[in-house]
Amino acid sequence: SFEDSAIDHVRIYGNVFKDWRGYEVTGGIIIGGETDPNTFDDWWIYNNLFWWTTISNPGGTFPWSGGTRLISGLDSSLTHHNDINIVNNTFYNISESGAANMAMFGIWDGTNTFKNNLFISCAGLSALSTNLVKDYNGYYSVPNYTTRETHDVSLASDPAVSSVTYNFMPIQTSDIVNTGVDWSSMFSTDYAGLSRPQGVAWDIGAFEAVLNGSAPNRRPRRNKIK
Repeated sequence: SFEDSAIDHVRIYGNVFKDWRGYEVTGGIIIGGETDPNTFDDWWIYNNLFWWTTISNPGGTFPWSGGTRLISGLDSSLTHHNDINIVNNTFYNISESGAANMAMFGIWDGTNTFKNNLFISCAGLSALSTNLVKDYNGYYSVPNYTTRETHDVSLASDPAVSSVTYNFMPIQTSDIVNTGVDWSSMFSTDYAGLSRPQGVAWDIGAFEAVLNGSAPNRRPRRNKIK
């Protein structure tokens, strides 16, 4: 949670967010507080993995989802968001109602981007803010969010090698391969350090599919928030 005084020029990448917990008003990544009027500006959240295991209520007395949001602000009307870019992340098995929703709280009145993200088995996604510029995202087994933008990909089968064992590298023949947009002005590798793109275009999600040769270690080389 990044609260109160505005924090600008933040990069969050190469992390695993697993079984987060908290009060009913918090979530995975919370940008902003409830007291100071501020604008949070120039954030890039990319190449991260967000998932829940099958553990029941790891948050104890509080909702294990940490509330009805995944990446968002708090309820305050004082906190504004501009140039928040949520791209090339993978979300898996976030099942509690509303727990995978994006940018639904706080004031998202600037230009904020949500592209190249992949949802797998996320019944907890029911809304993406209308104030996000969103497209080029992939959806598999996401029953409660049916809106699709022009270049979104609806998947009939799991696009990952083995989601149940948390191997989210794309299957080479998946429709998320070569269907993303290029962010090379900001970063040029995937979660595991593999160069993007491996094919003719970027892949959707935190990983690039390995189209030729052998895959590198699919664990992150580093975890970064800076």
